[in-house]
Amino acid sequence: MPGVARPRRSVRSALGGRQGADLTQSALTDTLGGWAGHVLTAVVFLLAFSSMIGNYYYGESNIGFLTRRAWVLPVYRAVVPAVVFLGALGSVGVVWNLADVFMGVMALINLLAILPLSAIAFRLLDDYQAQRRAGRDPVFTGSRMPDLRGVECWPDERPAPVMERGGERVGAGAS
Repeated sequence: MPGVARPRRSVRSALGGRQGADLTQSALTDTLGGWAGHVLTAVVFLLAFSSMIGNYYYGESNIGFLTRRAWVLPVYRAVVPAVVFLGALGSVGVVWNLADVFMGVMALINLLAILPLSAIAFRLLDDYQAQRRAGRDPVFTGSRMPDLRGVECWPDERPAPVMERGGERVGAGAS
């Protein structure tokens, strides 16, 4: 009948029920040609592999920081390949849901660790700004915050470098 709109197919039926990575790969292949699907596969593999290596290293270095027990690292090294293998066997939905849960737990732990550190960070920011206002090139040393324990990264006090402001020398070493 003229003037009567035909019902449109739903987007889902137009996509043939494809979702997620399958939809992306199909769209690239349909748009750019058959080679695009192979390139996407290689890119996803490289990103996934480098992410696994990076996360493994983060875990190993954190274990070295958290404990000195000799047995923990070999256990971690045995558990990681087992988890990767089980992840390869699991369904995509389960693997993504587990990844989401563990990323959320990791973010929560990081936020809880950052809260007590924020007081120190604001003190260091205040020290930095005070040194800048004094015309110094800010230098952080353990002696500037003597109440902080376990500071290993900052050397003892040394003369601050002189900064130039508008052709004029300012700071501790200016004459």
